[in-house]
Amino acid sequence: MSAPHGLLLWHKHPNVTSFQALHPIKKALGKGVKVGHAGTLDKAAEGLQLVLVGAFTRLNPLFSHLDKEYIATISFGSETDTLDREGSVIKTGELPSYQRVQRALKELRFGTIMQAPPLYSAIHVDGKRAYQYARSDQAIEMKMRPVSLYNVEVIAIHTDDDQRVQSIVLDITCGSGFYVRSFARDFAYSCHSLATLTALERVGIGHRDRPWAFALDKAIADPSAIQHQLLSAREALGLLLPHQLAYVKPEYLSSVSQGKPFREEFLLDMGQSDRDKPLFLLNDTGALLAEVHHRDGRWSYQFVVHAP
Repeated sequence: MSAPHGLLLWHKHPNVTSFQALHPIKKALGKGVKVGHAGTLDKAAEGLQLVLVGAFTRLNPLFSHLDKEYIATISFGSETDTLDREGSVIKTGELPSYQRVQRALKELRFGTIMQAPPLYSAIHVDGKRAYQYARSDQAIEMKMRPVSLYNVEVIAIHTDDDQRVQSIVLDITCGSGFYVRSFARDFAYSCHSLATLTALERVGIGHRDRPWAFALDKAIADPSAIQHQLLSAREALGLLLPHQLAYVKPEYLSSVSQGKPFREEFLLDMGQSDRDKPLFLLNDTGALLAEVHHRDGRWSYQFVVHAP
């Protein structure tokens, strides 16, 4: 039986790290099979996790930079050091009025915005992870950086008897690198209050200019079904514009699998493919064979799946 290659839609449960969530997958697929994830979910968060298997682990940059959709619960009145429920409360404040929250929602800016990441994050600062500074009580400045916020929709607003907002549930669509914890902090500040992200679920991953490539109801959590739930290259890459697919003629399959110099005559049809973009090569069953790039007038392999 050949080694598995593909992409798995996995449901990460809360209170486990993204790395720990891979353990049942690795156990089910057996030793020697490479397994990785594209896009870390915080330990307290749950939801859709893209798991890369076999040769697909080399495509991590392709999948980790996709847009995301989250359902976030923001609770007002206090702020923790981690900005989520995992941390310790470091500040408390008044609950904002319903009117002030509505005003802050109307004043949200979309597109490219500037955001300071949480101190408790995996971002590198002077050669160390930011959370390493935080755990050793070292004060560092988290510099603002550009991120993308596309849309925010209100799902629910919970108020007390005085119409002060206790929590708000939002549907957020954003780009890669966007921290919902930081958004919760900044949104609370715009409401003249403090807040903590108390629940987070990733419900979609994919390009926002078309229906979500993946939805949570397609994710699985049953290790026994993993082998049958792997998406092939045709299924996975075919959903991810602007990446291109091309099929190799049967007589040239061995040439590609052996990494022999690639020529366009190997392909059934180049179609409208743009030579300035990566080209993923598939066999007639949709299995991934290789990725090639066109540079300086010739094609070169980025990787080959079945090269000896």
